[in-house]
Amino acid sequence: MNVPIPSLNEQMINRFTFNRYRLISSEVMPRTSTIRYTKTDNSMYVLNHKNKNFAIIMKQIMQYVRFELENPYYLHTVCPSARGFNSNKFFIYAVDETKINIFVYDLEENRFYLVCDEENSSCYPCATELLIVYDRGKIGKKYGDFGFILSLLDCGHVVHQYKLICKSMNIHSQIMYGGIDGLYIPWELDKGTILARIDLKAFALQGEGLVTQAFAEKKVDTAEIWFEAHHGEVLLDSFIKKLNQAELLTDYAILDIYTEMTGLTEISLCRSSSQSGVGLSFIKYELKEDDLRMLLFQAQELLGLSHIGEKLRINIISPQKHYRVLADSMTAEDKVMDFNEIIHDSKEYIDVTNATLVIFTEIHEKIQDDSECTYMHSVIQSAEFIHSLSLRLTQYGLCARPMKNIDEIYIRNRAGHNEWIVSYLLIAGKSTCYSLFNTF
Repeated sequence: MNVPIPSLNEQMINRFTFNRYRLISSEVMPRTSTIRYTKTDNSMYVLNHKNKNFAIIMKQIMQYVRFELENPYYLHTVCPSARGFNSNKFFIYAVDETKINIFVYDLEENRFYLVCDEENSSCYPCATELLIVYDRGKIGKKYGDFGFILSLLDCGHVVHQYKLICKSMNIHSQIMYGGIDGLYIPWELDKGTILARIDLKAFALQGEGLVTQAFAEKKVDTAEIWFEAHHGEVLLDSFIKKLNQAELLTDYAILDIYTEMTGLTEISLCRSSSQSGVGLSFIKYELKEDDLRMLLFQAQELLGLSHIGEKLRINIISPQKHYRVLADSMTAEDKVMDFNEIIHDSKEYIDVTNATLVIFTEIHEKIQDDSECTYMHSVIQSAEFIHSLSLRLTQYGLCARPMKNIDEIYIRNRAGHNEWIVSYLLIAGKSTCYSLFNTF
């Protein structure tokens, strides 16, 4: 009897969702943890503030914006990141008829470095893009190859924040996923995989460069970009290879719901994971009925505007009700779930018994038969939804904490969702340890 071979998507789900805690001890963690490169020169580049819109948007998605002294993860970007690790790398990729320039962003220094300056002798297509790149070695040092899933979620937060800020400035946004067609990539793609490509040509056409030289030194003869070797699982190697061979999946803004949300920039700057040195806990607080109704409406709008929305679902759980939100329907039932049981570890630091809401996204199991790029996009989109809803909850004055150290199997069994796979989770409530913060 022939046993069907599971698809790569099914294998990825089994390995990194259902079996990740059991198999973590077998992970081979890399010793080194960061991208390496030699610079084309020792010049430092900064955002060109004459290109005002681009500079504003980049600050909103990349830079450190505040610190919270009482928070163990004390440096914060606007976008959430697993353990505040910010492991994904940002590259500005700029190609015209004659030149190929690639700049890498250094988060700690808040500077760009020119790491590729070559003639376009092979006639690569003209493009100006922001590449969001999975650094397998850096995130792998902490999480092994499960770090790939966390990097997808980090990417989703950044992508959605980019869309939101563009919307607030009436700028068209376009994101591309999967595939490297037309790109010149001077590093090994199994170690530095492109997760998303943000089209920047609208900014490049404004007549001002995206970055400008802040400090110049002598040019060097050669330059290289490479990511530290991390010999992880064959499964992820195979999945990444398929992604790199895929046709581009293009996604436009899912933003119509934000036309009435004022002060978006201020709201995103105020979003906080709100954890102190003694942990995270909440005081009892019930969301107003009108606010809950608006949140449910927003969840349904997000699904309806997504081109893969029929394969995704958003669950919003209060202590009294469980709302299941689909693109075309919504149900509610009385079902109690122990909020603390959804947390897999760190229970000595996290007590969510009195949280106002738990929100989790799900992907339908039929995604297993889709392309690898579609599965990747469904995980990224899960983080987009969580990012969007977290900003709404921040507007309501709640602490909103995205989480992935969760027990997906408990949630699935308790909710009775056998055909759905839990992809991401958000806890929200009135925090007992909300930290005052300073803006950079």
